[in-house]
Amino acid sequence: MNQKIKLYASLSLLCLAPRLGCLFFHFRPENLISFYWELSNGLLHNGTLSINGIKTTAFEPLYPLFLASTRWITGDHKFLVLIFQIVIGMIGCLYLYELGGLLARNKRVGLIASLLYSFYPYFIYQAGMIMEITLFATLLIISAYYYCKASNLKNSIYCGIFFGLTILIRATALPILLLGIGALVIRKSYREAFLVLSTSILMLLPMAIRNYQIDGSFLLTRSGENLFDGNLEYSDKLIPAYNVDLLRPYVYGILEKERPDLIKGDRKKKDQFFTQKALQFMIDHPWRTFRLKLKNIAYLFHPRLVPFYPMIEDSKLILEEAEGWRVENAGKRSFVKEFVHSFFYTFILLTALAGIYLRRKEARTDLILYLIALSFIVVYSLYFPTTRLRAPMDFVLIFYSAYAIESFLKRLKISAWTQLNQNPT
Repeated sequence: MNQKIKLYASLSLLCLAPRLGCLFFHFRPENLISFYWELSNGLLHNGTLSINGIKTTAFEPLYPLFLASTRWITGDHKFLVLIFQIVIGMIGCLYLYELGGLLARNKRVGLIASLLYSFYPYFIYQAGMIMEITLFATLLIISAYYYCKASNLKNSIYCGIFFGLTILIRATALPILLLGIGALVIRKSYREAFLVLSTSILMLLPMAIRNYQIDGSFLLTRSGENLFDGNLEYSDKLIPAYNVDLLRPYVYGILEKERPDLIKGDRKKKDQFFTQKALQFMIDHPWRTFRLKLKNIAYLFHPRLVPFYPMIEDSKLILEEAEGWRVENAGKRSFVKEFVHSFFYTFILLTALAGIYLRRKEARTDLILYLIALSFIVVYSLYFPTTRLRAPMDFVLIFYSAYAIESFLKRLKISAWTQLNQNPT
């Protein structure tokens, strides 16, 4: 037990050190602007998920609730709030160690995975931002861990709890839960499937009841808007270079022209309008849509940070006649930031592909990892690809990368030992 505690302590320090260092040297309170902070303001000042006093059903509640709680605990200090967030990221590192060892039946794989996670540049950077990525990735790792152990009552309930929390961070995790439950049913693990489903429903029920009381919706009411952003006549022109949020004035211009009654009206009906417009575009342009979806999949795993040019406050999309367009005041990233991310991610991606090949006969064991990857691919090919949206599933790539690295080191050791025996001194 003492050895395990020492290992956990060492892994924790290795994970914390680069995140705390990055936070210390790059902390700028004025640059940490996020709609999540505004949502947490609503929880702190009005006791409800709201923006400028207006209740909203467009956003998941857990990350704003985390921010509101830590703001209250720390006296509204952003630096200390981010310390809490970094500690949660550290918990993800420890669970990845356990998950890697469990799946590979080799603790060395878990150790390598946790080290890659600790020094993964994108995770380090995002841990110091007011964004949900760190919490989402951590909860997804924990959910996957308990899914792999869901062969008894306790672990099945834990699995349902953490999947419920994951969905409360980002609703796009819902397909993973549904696919996972379906896999349990196919395996005839009916009790486990029921426990995971019922527990996760209990976790989601308060959000569903609240949303229904506000506007009659059970889930979120921004899905249609995001779907329309990624599926209209300018979407394939902007992706992957620019953020599709630049299309928001154009999207709302269509709403104002066709349904002016919904501008300040029912959020649920507005979401339905955007969904219908997106689906109509896809129906009217099937081949263009198909090409865009393939493009989205490719750019979801692109080595560069996507979008290539970040959106800043002054960024603006200018639409001209005959579908002409240009972007004014596009943001730029430093060469160092781009290079460090691309170099490390490319290494992870290539070694992960090798690891997937090496574990090709372990698909049943790794099923939850495949389901996570499949869900992300389907969801974000349907909407639009960005590095920020893909990043929480990067621990899947990290696991396979760790497996390939461990296999290489093992073969290298065997090869060196064999050569030594063949050529004794």
